[in-house]
Amino acid sequence: MRAIHSALGLAVVAILLAGCTPTGGDPAASGSSTPKPTETVASSPTPTPTPTVAPEPEPFVIDCQSIIPPSRRDWVNSSGWPLFAPEEFFAKVRSEVSASPYILMQDNGGIVCPYTAGFEVTLAYGYAPLADSQVAEADALIQGMGDMHTTSSYAGGTLYTSGIEGNAFQLFLIVPGRMFVSTTLEILDEMVATVP
Repeated sequence: MRAIHSALGLAVVAILLAGCTPTGGDPAASGSSTPKPTETVASSPTPTPTPTVAPEPEPFVIDCQSIIPPSRRDWVNSSGWPLFAPEEFFAKVRSEVSASPYILMQDNGGIVCPYTAGFEVTLAYGYAPLADSQVAEADALIQGMGDMHTTSSYAGGTLYTSGIEGNAFQLFLIVPGRMFVSTTLEILDEMVATVP
């Protein structure tokens, strides 16, 4: 009987000990670790870049200063040659002829800038927008001037060179969308590079 009591006593002690085994509480006390809930870190929103808006370019103003580079402006201004006002030049041309490439240039919002030394035009340059539909008209007006112009390909267009030596309006150039007049190729090239 004593053996039954001893076996029963051991069983009770084992049950009691089993009841005392921690199943929760401090994980460090039991030597086992209970997984912690996963922490979620709120991600910060990706900033949306603000679109950069380029400022609108200033409209190109056609005048005797804007169609040539600053270095040429300084050279012309220091030459001492007075500018024959473009408005007066156009008025004189219109009073003398009914059609000319200069009138076409003015009608298209262009300009011609002749500089004089005494009574003679020494230097001239000019520019005008030109529609594709006006190229044949411009060609006929230049050829009709009686200055014996020869033509050649130049700068992606047609170069008209006057056959009259010393003509201040020696050269015309028609390129897509534009028409130029100039005394020298150097000034012509500068205008082509300057006018947008």
